[in-house]
Amino acid sequence: MRSHIYLFCTILCITFCLDSCKTNDGICTNPDQYASFGNGIADFSAYMLKTNEIDTFEISTFRYDLTIDKKGKIIEIKSHNEKCITDSLMIDHLLNMPKWNPAIKGNKKVKSIYPLKFIVHPQ
Repeated sequence: MRSHIYLFCTILCITFCLDSCKTNDGICTNPDQYASFGNGIADFSAYMLKTNEIDTFEISTFRYDLTIDKKGKIIEIKSHNEKCITDSLMIDHLLNMPKWNPAIKGNKKVKSIYPLKFIVHPQ
């Protein structure tokens, strides 16, 4: 049985930036271009389906805030899910993702927060 991934992104992504708000951690609040993974939803879904345990996950709707650095690496994940084995497995899977395309502000790559919500729906 093959699972499906449904990704919900909002254009009003919450991100933070040293240039715009002078925060201590240098996270960009209003990038000109938000961080993205590969060529979009299809690439994200393909990566997420690479985990063999996905059909056995305890929860199916996942919500996270990903902190993505200037190099496109996920450096921190804040979970908005119930703490369970499934959440830990998903966080580990996300932390091992290939690099993202980082957010851009003024033609410079910036550290940002990317709110992510997706549903794993077994067939």
